[in-house]
Amino acid sequence: MHLTDLLFMGKLSSNNALGVYPIMKTLSTGLLLLVVIAAIAGSYLYFSRPTANDLGLDHAGPQQIADGDVTVKWLGVSTLLIDDGETQLMTDGFISRPALLDLILDRPIQPDTQAIQAQLAYLGVDRLRAVMTVHSHYDHALDTGEIALQTAADVLGSMSTANLARGARVPERQIKAVVPGLQYHYGRFTVTFYESRHAPLVDAGPPNPGVMTTPLPPPQPASHYKEGGSYSIVINHPEGNMLIQGSAGFIPGALSGINVDAVFLGVGGLGQLGREHTQSYLREM
Repeated sequence: MHLTDLLFMGKLSSNNALGVYPIMKTLSTGLLLLVVIAAIAGSYLYFSRPTANDLGLDHAGPQQIADGDVTVKWLGVSTLLIDDGETQLMTDGFISRPALLDLILDRPIQPDTQAIQAQLAYLGVDRLRAVMTVHSHYDHALDTGEIALQTAADVLGSMSTANLARGARVPERQIKAVVPGLQYHYGRFTVTFYESRHAPLVDAGPPNPGVMTTPLPPPQPASHYKEGGSYSIVINHPEGNMLIQGSAGFIPGALSGINVDAVFLGVGGLGQLGREHTQSYLREM
């Protein structure tokens, strides 16, 4: 007999011969207890997190920005807007937020052009010269092509990223399939891509592995956005140098001898990769 049968019979029976009501009462009590335990555990984990001050990262609050200072604004995941007052660069290109159900069911998704336009206007993106994509999964590259269309910025990334841009009808003159180790110059910024690895989340490799060998026009299911190779990006500027590591993987020794002033470190998936990988990743970075 299924639980639905018990529920149905309980509504019809008044003598409670099958003990339906006690069963439901026990189930309800058990579910309530689980909810309470989850709430307590969640509250403990949230409020027991170390503060920025505990980690030695606290500061006196917002600082004045002088002409020529380099600022970085975080847009979510590993999308960053970098600005020195003259030139703007962006990593990845992910502003749209596809519906969770579409992702679960692997239904076609596409850039939200209005949301992208509104966000770019809100952030004052009017001098964007390049969108630099660390790898081509949807949560890094879904909006790369649309952002390039709206701003006339170059697209820098793997051949898969180049084919995403082609699928979005970005002019070929704006598309650059990068050569690792080669320098790309935009204003006072110098950008260099280094080969890296995605966090090994599925069978010691990336989710949705592989490359996109032909243009991929939207809409497409998220699973069609293949990783296409992952990169570390080093950005040099007279005011300081930075490393952007968009995914929690690495190639041992790939960044040896590179000195930077700031590191933007992807940590997605570290919770499931274990202590040994996490320590190795942090040491390498």
